[in-house]
Amino acid sequence: MWLESIRKQLDPANQALLSESCLGVISRLPSYVFHAVVYQELLMRLDRTSLTSNTLSFVIHGETLQFGPMEFGLMCGLKFKGWYAPPVSSAFHDSMFDGRLDLTLFHLQEKFRMECGSRKRSGPTCLRLAWLNILYGVLLCRGPVTQSVDMEYFHLIDNDEAFKTYPWGSVAYDFLIRSTHENRDHLLRVLAGGARCRGDIIAPGLSITLLPWAYEVMPDLAALCETQEDDRGERIP
Repeated sequence: MWLESIRKQLDPANQALLSESCLGVISRLPSYVFHAVVYQELLMRLDRTSLTSNTLSFVIHGETLQFGPMEFGLMCGLKFKGWYAPPVSSAFHDSMFDGRLDLTLFHLQEKFRMECGSRKRSGPTCLRLAWLNILYGVLLCRGPVTQSVDMEYFHLIDNDEAFKTYPWGSVAYDFLIRSTHENRDHLLRVLAGGARCRGDIIAPGLSITLLPWAYEVMPDLAALCETQEDDRGERIP
C-alpha cells in the first residue's frame, strides 16, 4: 500500500503527528481489494441527473440508491466542516520546489523520497511532504504520476492549523462527484467505440469508498466478490 509506505518512511514522531492529523484517518483505512468490474458496473448505473445534486444516484434493479456526504464521511472519516483559508503564496512551495508551477505527482513523490526516504530527515518538512502526497496522491488523485498538481490548496501547507482545520471531506467529496461523472462519460465513449476491454478506467480520488457502500446495500454482490479474484488484484489505500 502506498499510504503505508509513506508512513513507514517517517520517523516515529512524525508518524504520530500524521496519525493525529486531519489526514491521519486516511492512513488508517483498511486495505480494500479493488474490484474494477464492480466499479465500472456502478458507473454504468449512474443517474446523470445526480450531476447537479449533492449526491451520486445509482439505478440498480429499478431502484435508485443514493451515495451522499453522510455515506462518504462514514466510509473515509474526513470532516466536512472547517476553516477556509484564503489563497496566498506558499513559502514552502517556493523553498522546496523553487516556485515552479508545473508540478506533478511524480515531483511530490520524488521530493518526499529524497528528503524523507528511509527516515533520512525529521521535523515538520517531512510531515508536510507526507500531507501533500496524501492530498494529491489519494484525495485528489486523477491517475498517473504525471498528473499535474492543482496549486489551489498548496498555500495551506505553510500553516499547520489552517491545513488541519480545512474541510478536506468536502474537497474530496466534490472531487469524487465530478470524477465519477467524468469516468462514466469516458466509459460510455470506450464502449461506443466497440472496445471490449475497460481496463483503462482509473478510479480517481476516494472512489474506493463506493465499493464498501455497494457491498453493504447489495449483500449478494459482497458474497460474490468474496469468492472471486479481481482481474488486476489491486489494493487501494
